[in-house]
Amino acid sequence: MKLRRLALTLGFSLGSLAGLVSCDNIGPVDSRYPTVSELDAMDVKWGMDPRKSRGAPSRVFNYDPNNRPNTAPPAAAAAAPMMDSTPPAAAPPIEVQPAQPAPSVPGALR
Repeated sequence: MKLRRLALTLGFSLGSLAGLVSCDNIGPVDSRYPTVSELDAMDVKWGMDPRKSRGAPSRVFNYDPNNRPNTAPPAAAAAAPMMDSTPPAAAPPIEVQPAQPAPSVPGALR
């Protein structure tokens, strides 16, 4: 059992090492915080299409005083229908009568 586990561990270790050695690394790569240009270069290197820029966000607000939106107040919404304000009819009172003990129960247990 221990020999089999040792052989499997050794096999996986050698397989991982062979996989790492076969990597084509041309220089140091900071995989934690790559720059955008490094990411783009790696994408192209790995066979992906280059990114298409969608442009930078606009920081200028174009204000045209002649092009004002409609400043009329919004129309009032229709009011909800009134609820009936009469209280519901009172329920009839419930008469509670204690149950009579069964005749077979001895008087000492009542």
